[in-house]
Amino acid sequence: MTTGNFCKERRLIIFTGVFHHPTPEGIVAHGGFAKEVEVWARFFREVLIVSPCSDDSPKADAIRYVSENIKFLSLGAPTYTSGIAGKFRLFASSFRWLLKANRIIRSTDIIMARGPDSVGFLGYLLSRGRTNLRFAKYADQWQSFAGESFGYRLQKMSYRSAGFGGPVLIYGTKDPHRPHLIPFFPSAVSRSEWESAGHRIKERVWQPPYKLIFVGRLVPAKGADTLLKAVKILRERGTEFRLDLVGDGPEKANLMEMATELGIANTINFHGWVSWQELENLYANANCFVHCSRKEGFGKVILEAMSFALPLVGTDVGVSRVLIAPPSCGFIVAPGQPEALADTIGSAFMDIDALQAAGNRGREKVIPYLLDNQELLYRSFIEKHLGLRCD
Repeated sequence: MTTGNFCKERRLIIFTGVFHHPTPEGIVAHGGFAKEVEVWARFFREVLIVSPCSDDSPKADAIRYVSENIKFLSLGAPTYTSGIAGKFRLFASSFRWLLKANRIIRSTDIIMARGPDSVGFLGYLLSRGRTNLRFAKYADQWQSFAGESFGYRLQKMSYRSAGFGGPVLIYGTKDPHRPHLIPFFPSAVSRSEWESAGHRIKERVWQPPYKLIFVGRLVPAKGADTLLKAVKILRERGTEFRLDLVGDGPEKANLMEMATELGIANTINFHGWVSWQELENLYANANCFVHCSRKEGFGKVILEAMSFALPLVGTDVGVSRVLIAPPSCGFIVAPGQPEALADTIGSAFMDIDALQAAGNRGREKVIPYLLDNQELLYRSFIEKHLGLRCD
């Protein structure tokens, strides 16, 4: 077959640092990423994912790929990269990854570099020396932020340059000076999940103690420590709240210790990673979703929460302001400020009717972002920016 301008005749190679896990049922990966790849797979003959492979147990939110045209190339086990010695190991691994990946690329392949990680940037480097169609996706906060690493800044600088030679999908707004930067907000919520959420929220009870919910990795960037301090302030003011904290990570032990020191351990449930069914229960019974990141890309959990008609209190990072559109679907506060966070949460619950209305508006706002509606967004991108036909 002669490969022309039809995407069904092409292979898409996605370079990503998202860890993949071999299981008896097949390769699994983070649910949001896997669902996104499934959409790409509808358009291309084959999607080849090039990423690190981990023998660790996958997290509860990991899912298996369904489409038979999704393939996987392992770049080996995760590499410990902390410190100077770690950076040498990363360099050595990168060179090995470069040779391995370079051998599988054909001239008709389309290369997608998904940052901001080392493997995604590997795809960027490989594409520079080739004539392949290419594009990138920067799946993190596009705006600069305090403490941003040199590696992140270097990748942004590379992708901002028109010299990359292809469009770059970003979690940001249009830049009139860089038309190759394309705002792109894919959801991880399907219509069936959205409809199921509509039935589940009938279980919700609006009376004290009100339930707050946080979902995310327990790392400093997600700001769970700020939320714990805010809960302490709310408790001191006599407001009855409970917090369901869903997620895991290196900060979990510190956060549990902090909760004890603050005297709020009996107010917080540390759930760890849970299955989607368990998370549905928690969303359905919560009263407010708190998204307190210090920096964020798209924040897909925001759309998850909105699909359950949860009003939001979020920090002004990433595209949170675009999604929440305060006061339409919730409220925005500055990151890292527990007093302001407590004030906003406390004030929101002074008017339960208005809070419920904000949640209902958020649920309707999710509809254009549903995975089922994303096919049109992907099709438009492929045809307009890659010049391929999706017929």
